[in-house]
Amino acid sequence: MRVISSCLIATLAIAGISTPAAAADADPVRLDVGLTGLADPAAVVAALGDDVLDSDPVPGLDAITVDVPADRSAAVRAALTARTDVRYAEIGGLVLPYSDPYDQANLARLNTMSIPDAWEVTTGSEDIVVAMVDSGVTPNADLGADRLTAGYDFVDGDADPADGGIHGTLLANVIAAPANGVGSTGICPRCRIMPVRVLRTPESGTATGSTANLAAGIVWAADHGAQIINLSLGTMADSQLLRDAVQHAFRKNALVVGAAGNDFGSARHYPAAIDDVLAVSEVGGTTRNGPTDRWIDVRAYNGIRAMDPQGRPLVYGHSSAAAAATSGIAALVLAANPTFSPAEIRQAIADSAKLLSKTQYSYEPRVVDALGAVTGVDRSDHEPPRFGSFGVADGQLVGSNGFLIEPAITDNVAVARVEFLLDGKVVQTTERADILGPIFNTRVSPALNFVGEVEFAVRAYDHSGNVATKQATLRFDGRAPRGSIVSPAPGTRTRGPVEVVFSSPDKDLDYVHLNGAPMTPVPGTDLWKAQVTLTQSSDIIVFAADEAWNNSEWRVSVVVDTAGPTTTAVNPAANTRVRGTFTSTLSGAADPASIAKAELWANDKFVGQDTAAPYSLKVSTGTFSGNVKLIWRLTDKLGNTRYHTRTVIADNKAPTVSITKAPKNKAKVTGTVKVYVKASDASGIARVELIVNGKVVAKDTKSAYVLSVNSKKQPKTMKVTVRAYDKLGNLKYTGTRTWYRK
Repeated sequence: MRVISSCLIATLAIAGISTPAAAADADPVRLDVGLTGLADPAAVVAALGDDVLDSDPVPGLDAITVDVPADRSAAVRAALTARTDVRYAEIGGLVLPYSDPYDQANLARLNTMSIPDAWEVTTGSEDIVVAMVDSGVTPNADLGADRLTAGYDFVDGDADPADGGIHGTLLANVIAAPANGVGSTGICPRCRIMPVRVLRTPESGTATGSTANLAAGIVWAADHGAQIINLSLGTMADSQLLRDAVQHAFRKNALVVGAAGNDFGSARHYPAAIDDVLAVSEVGGTTRNGPTDRWIDVRAYNGIRAMDPQGRPLVYGHSSAAAAATSGIAALVLAANPTFSPAEIRQAIADSAKLLSKTQYSYEPRVVDALGAVTGVDRSDHEPPRFGSFGVADGQLVGSNGFLIEPAITDNVAVARVEFLLDGKVVQTTERADILGPIFNTRVSPALNFVGEVEFAVRAYDHSGNVATKQATLRFDGRAPRGSIVSPAPGTRTRGPVEVVFSSPDKDLDYVHLNGAPMTPVPGTDLWKAQVTLTQSSDIIVFAADEAWNNSEWRVSVVVDTAGPTTTAVNPAANTRVRGTFTSTLSGAADPASIAKAELWANDKFVGQDTAAPYSLKVSTGTFSGNVKLIWRLTDKLGNTRYHTRTVIADNKAPTVSITKAPKNKAKVTGTVKVYVKASDASGIARVELIVNGKVVAKDTKSAYVLSVNSKKQPKTMKVTVRAYDKLGNLKYTGTRTWYRK
């Protein structure tokens, strides 16, 4: 893993991850490999063959680093973890220092942590060494070389841990710059700094390092006498290698102080989140504990001015500076209490920390207090909270909607958290008091459908864990009213008032409403009735409440239907010409409520009705000729009607027909004889026919009409007439003529 430096934020990144397409060109992946005590590192490396690009031991630990091609990292990790002499194989993460320029005077910050007051007790000791495991430390006019112990550079692998940037030097000055009239005074001005370089700082960009170098730096510092190890850097990857290093330092009697990071939310940062590390966040910073993950131990102020390697005064902020300030306080605690173990130093800092405000969340860490930590002040509060008004009484009836309780609770320091319990189970939690006063309010509800007595309790905690409890026995009725809408059925179609019938087996109903209006109980039954008139399709809503104010609601969707039946066509079509008796029909007649009947009028005279589809009726026009207005009235089973109208033309009048040219009556004819005819009709002529002796001998369908007959094929005496048909079938004859064949 790599460790990355940034002056603005703390960020976790995992090195060596690349897409398959880019794997061949990607940087090698470094694996941190933990070995068993009997493992042969050379044999482990040799077994990997050509996959190993480079390997190194992690000084002080049973661990090695192995550089492998990016596209082989997964396979190599699998091979390593399968070995019995390998405890773990993890991808090296990125570790960051956390800091950011912050222009404020030192004194204001130091006073908030009572550091000048602590100096009245001790300013530290040259026997106390604080390891700055960071980007290195370069002596300057304030923190000279005489204030530094021997150190080590794990980046270049030599004994010259000069700062490759400015981060480590600035924080070292924050911790231990002496009161020498130059620069600023550090938190522990008589302590010494052990420089351990684990971050590489490029000429431009962010300083980075590996978890392997960081782990080695922690181990080296502990092995070489550092009592406090400052880690103003970190990674979001939980590394077993770092855990091993922290445990090693703890066994060596060194307290490890870690910065908690600067990103938003409560995500853990390592090594700060490791159990044996004193995790420090900045006051007002973005990283904080969560209600269920309280991994940060204390908070500290940042923004302390110090000198960089070139002697320039800079102000750094965020959790890097907060961790450095806390490391300085830890050194003061040890100076005042030389026999303290790392656990006792940590406990002294935690016990003496102060509330930032009385309304801070119970899971938020307190702020370090140097004087309290040095002098052993225990700010633990031994007095429990006190109850004023409670808000409920024994025997109170409570329904499923619960009740609002607002107990007044005070504490000699501050109430941290209030829990509301039913039968010993926490059902609600309030983390801090209302800013307007010591009132904690919540709505407490029983379990659904529960009926009976329960013990209700309010439990109040202060920030030291002292607890006070007050309780009452309540009658709970958490069962909502039961019932159902008997009628109408879902989807019922209606066009007028609807009678609604509701049924409920419950005898403790306080009221039942139908669409907001009261329903009436039917004596001797479990029924309630009422009518409702709806103007549009909507829900019928029955709402019932019992004496405990439990309530239920039932809905049935109905359809308000005020539209009559529809049809796709009335036959005959409009302006159709008809004669005699014809049939009128309806095509595509339909209605969602179904059709009850179809009635027909012709020229306002009732013709008849039909009750079964397809709907049709015969209409007699007799000898009438002229417009006939047909009116169909469709009625659905709800009584909705719709009229469908057509006008047709009755034509019962015969066409006109006459012979315009033909042999006269009693004429003698021979050969083929032609008869010329004129015929007309409003409905159009269908055909004219020549009839001889009662038989049709010729016909014509096109005007002008010419009919021919071969007299040679006819009897000697011929009775001749012409008839014409219109297109409705009306017909007309001409007079009869007698012809004689020569």
